[in-house]
Amino acid sequence: MADLKSKVEDALNETRILILGGQVLIGAALRLYFVSAFQRLPVALRVELTVVLGLMLFAIGLLMFPAAYHQIAARGEDTPAVHLQATTVMDWTLIIFCVGLGSYSAMAAMNFLGTGWAVLVGGLGFAFSVVLWYLVPWTAKRHDKKEIHRKLHEEEEQERRDKGGELTSLDEKIKTALIECRMVLPGAQALLGFQLVTFVEPGFTPLPVLDKVLHILSLFCIANSTILLMAPAAFHRIAEGGENTERMYRYTSTMLLWALLFLAFGICGDYAMLLHKLSDS
Repeated sequence: MADLKSKVEDALNETRILILGGQVLIGAALRLYFVSAFQRLPVALRVELTVVLGLMLFAIGLLMFPAAYHQIAARGEDTPAVHLQATTVMDWTLIIFCVGLGSYSAMAAMNFLGTGWAVLVGGLGFAFSVVLWYLVPWTAKRHDKKEIHRKLHEEEEQERRDKGGELTSLDEKIKTALIECRMVLPGAQALLGFQLVTFVEPGFTPLPVLDKVLHILSLFCIANSTILLMAPAAFHRIAEGGENTERMYRYTSTMLLWALLFLAFGICGDYAMLLHKLSDS
């Protein structure tokens, strides 16, 4: 059986996989609203896709929760609570991505196959992801989640007694914090790229001035998030000469948390702009 540190590391790595895929999908979905073909879709489908986009944004927020929890509540320590948070988040967010994949597959198929085939393609995409992400794991499950969590608590208590204090070394804390930055960075960069392209899309020019300002502010937030996420690498090389110090850990953790905050503002600002564009309200 894997030890506590390995279980926490694996759980966080699995949330990172979902975040990377989810952020790219969200970035592409945000751009759709400024493509002329999107305006020709039925109103009901546009509303559905907007609702699904909102759900996926909520899912991304949930997936980033364990990283923030790890740095704020657990202070970088590998604890059973961090493992539980990451596991619970994945249980709830995967179904949202099932819906998202099905909906956007249907939209893509509708442009050249028609409504009937679009419904079939979307349904198959949803069903296929549900089977692989839920049904297969559930049928093969050989453990009880509560029992695993109880054993992890016992292991944590034993390790604290053996080590006489912190479970996680400074090197491991810094390594984890840097990995968390790398986890969020590719998605933030992808969103930044999509936001920049939006300025030259045909659907951007007719927007009201306030919507354009909101998009610029959102772009500013995402750009700030990207800069903050890259800052620890520069600090580690220039200020610390590659050494792992307590100051390096505090700096990395602080940059990560501020980057998540700016990322949240940037994503929500663009989503608000899209809601205004769709509803004119």
